[in-house]
Amino acid sequence: MKAPDAAQVVFGVSESPVGPIGFIMRSDVLLRLSFLRERHPEDWLSASPWPSAVHESEPAGFCGRLKQYFDGDIYALDGVEIALSGTPFQRAVWLGMRRVPGGQTMTYGALARLISRPKAVRAVGMACGANPV
Repeated sequence: MKAPDAAQVVFGVSESPVGPIGFIMRSDVLLRLSFLRERHPEDWLSASPWPSAVHESEPAGFCGRLKQYFDGDIYALDGVEIALSGTPFQRAVWLGMRRVPGGQTMTYGALARLISRPKAVRAVGMACGANPV
């Protein structure tokens, strides 16, 4: 099998304790991640912005990182670069989410304060729900 071109979009599926996880990457950058649950990977992929992504079993070592995470290394995914393609507000929220220490939780209100938008609590919640990863 030919190695993917560096700019080629690839997808993979990793088994986890919470069910299959589908992910789409370009090089070593995560574009999308979803808990597949009842859905077939082909259906999920065809509904994505990258329906022609090429299957690869271990893109950029991502399956290994997921396994480490589910085995208890809560920092295993910290170094994964993520492509943030949303509004400027959504990107600010998603970057703020990455600042929450591993193993901790944060309310929408606290996250809104963290990104210096203390009155945007509902909008922060909506942005969290729209997070593609």
